[in-house]
Amino acid sequence: MVDLALDTAAREPVAKPAEPLVELVRIEGGRRRRRRTVRWALVAVAAAMIGIGTFAWWPRPAPFSERFGTALVTRGDIVRRVSATGRVEARSTVQVGAQVSGRIAEVLVDFDDRVRTGQVLARFEVASFAAQLEQARAAVAAARADSRRAGLEVAEARREHERTRTLFARGVVGSAELDAAKDRVELAVAARSAARAQLALQQSALSVAQTTMGYTEIRAPIDGIVISREVEPGQTVAASFQAPVLFEIAEDLRRMRVLASIDEADVGEVAVRQPASFTVDAYPSRTFSAEVIELRSAPHLVQSVVTYDAVLYVDNDDLALKPGMTASVEIETAAVYDVLRVPNGALHFQLPDEAQADGDGLWLAAPAGPRRAPVVRGLTDGIVTAVEGELHEGDAVIVELTEAGRKAYGDDDDDD
Repeated sequence: MVDLALDTAAREPVAKPAEPLVELVRIEGGRRRRRRTVRWALVAVAAAMIGIGTFAWWPRPAPFSERFGTALVTRGDIVRRVSATGRVEARSTVQVGAQVSGRIAEVLVDFDDRVRTGQVLARFEVASFAAQLEQARAAVAAARADSRRAGLEVAEARREHERTRTLFARGVVGSAELDAAKDRVELAVAARSAARAQLALQQSALSVAQTTMGYTEIRAPIDGIVISREVEPGQTVAASFQAPVLFEIAEDLRRMRVLASIDEADVGEVAVRQPASFTVDAYPSRTFSAEVIELRSAPHLVQSVVTYDAVLYVDNDDLALKPGMTASVEIETAAVYDVLRVPNGALHFQLPDEAQADGDGLWLAAPAGPRRAPVVRGLTDGIVTAVEGELHEGDAVIVELTEAGRKAYGDDDDDD
């Protein structure tokens, strides 16, 4: 009984804390479930955030508007021009030289002086030329005296011949004397002819001496302006083989010309009466108007480059242009007005993965994608081209692929 009582007493303290333990187990289980729920919730949130980030940063195909570089169709004028380089010159220029040799005594004009026809520009020392002229005059006088003497001898020989013929008729003299008298007449006539020829020769020499004396004065052949002077007083000029150029006279600097060198590739487009314009380094902001007057056929070959000269006339009323200036010339060879224009790049653009279509055409940019429009090409100036077709002013035409477009079509090519 005692054992049973002790055993009962031992069990009773153990049975009392059973309820708190169950509560603890239940509480701990709830905590574990809550922690597990939080962990799964965090995992779900993290997965959602990764999905959202991946979706946001994942590369997507660029829209059509970002794949192409475009330009607008415009309406206006197109002018085709040929460029060339030339030099400015006076329309009429005369080089004045010396026809005699000697020392220059005086120079009477300077640069940019205006001169008249016949005006003396320079003079030679004339002492030697004057002596030659006097010598020629003396030779003419001597030849004239010889000619007069020869004439008198002819008259005397003829009178002697008449007397001898009379005496021969009377039988006073023989035929030998008659023949001798006749021969003297012929000799006298021959001598007179020689004297007259000598007189003509000396008169020619006098004329030459007078002309040479006239050459000692250098005179202006035209009205104009002295643009070059190559002689100074006291300078010796030798004109033995070639007349040296002493002065250069421009007829009128208010009327100038430009000698332009046209490349052989462009000469077929240039024609007489075409308008032109040019600039010079002295006036970079000013454009001068000109006109093609002549297109020369003589070629010029310089370092394997063939060019032809085109002559342009230009007015220079304010005398701004000077002879020798370098001109940058543009000749208007063709023009159209009030036409639809597109950049040349639009006519050369080909959409990737599209077969080459027959005929000329270009691609229009549309929200649904590029659309090809056939066109007829017109005049081009190298930058824009006139076109006709199903186009309107303000339409957007594709001229190139952007970086995004190259990537998009490159990806398409890789997928294929």
